[in-house]
Amino acid sequence: MTKKNEDNKAGNKQVQHTDKINIELQARFGVKNVNYVIDNGIIKKGWMVQNADGLDEAMKLLRLQKAPIYILGEYAGAVIGWDMVRDEIVGSAWQKEKKKDEIKTDDFKKIKKKLDKWYKMANNKPKG
Repeated sequence: MTKKNEDNKAGNKQVQHTDKINIELQARFGVKNVNYVIDNGIIKKGWMVQNADGLDEAMKLLRLQKAPIYILGEYAGAVIGWDMVRDEIVGSAWQKEKKKDEIKTDDFKKIKKKLDKWYKMANNKPKG
């Protein structure tokens, strides 16, 4: 077996392992529209929203697991998670390497509105 084939085989095992963990965590928390990510080069550990239906699931995970939530779209990205020192949720949305919005609160209604707004910003072409 060549070195390249060995690397591909090892990479496939890692993907399969990550997929297995994702499936197990989705089942454990009763979610299907968010994926658990382990170090994809951008995200170290956390949940990534797959589609708009995943926003409610992301809110559930913020409450239950206090895990970071990521939204990565074609036009922008956002991250939101717990500041354990201050016991509040913090997050920010970025577009073209500039911070566009941020939040610091413990009010889940405000968080839900921000997640909706940031998801739309990440997936809709900016005006202008």
